[in-house]
Amino acid sequence: MFLAFIACLQATPVATAPLERDITQLVINHTDYDERIAAACTDVCGNKGWSRLDRVSVAPKAAAGYQVTVRASASYHQVASAADLFGGVFGEGLDVEYPMQFTVVGDLDARDCVIRVTDVRVTGDTLGLVAGLADIKGNRYKVPDCHSLL
Repeated sequence: MFLAFIACLQATPVATAPLERDITQLVINHTDYDERIAAACTDVCGNKGWSRLDRVSVAPKAAAGYQVTVRASASYHQVASAADLFGGVFGEGLDVEYPMQFTVVGDLDARDCVIRVTDVRVTGDTLGLVAGLADIKGNRYKVPDCHSLL
């Protein structure tokens, strides 16, 4: 699942500075990152789970740099009837749901369209579904045609 968040970083800038600009709709209209994030949950978020791109923003930094912040959320949701669980009617079944939030921040150099991940925050991942997401901190990724998103 965390690979979809990496993919989203490859063309998405965000920040929390006063000059921050929300580019979420631009990213949705001109990339497939929202679709990648939605698909990332397919096999790991239970039979009723979902994931989505919530916000992408960009703020200018020094020279040709930008701070990019990507926010996404997901919900692990597994529902099963008692018959599904035990092969017959027993108990009341199962309905487990918990939400997760992700924030990934990076510094984008507009001269070469390379982003370096500077911060990764995950909340609510009690099952460890995206435990490896924090490992992308410090990684660099090429952002195809980054200028169209700035």
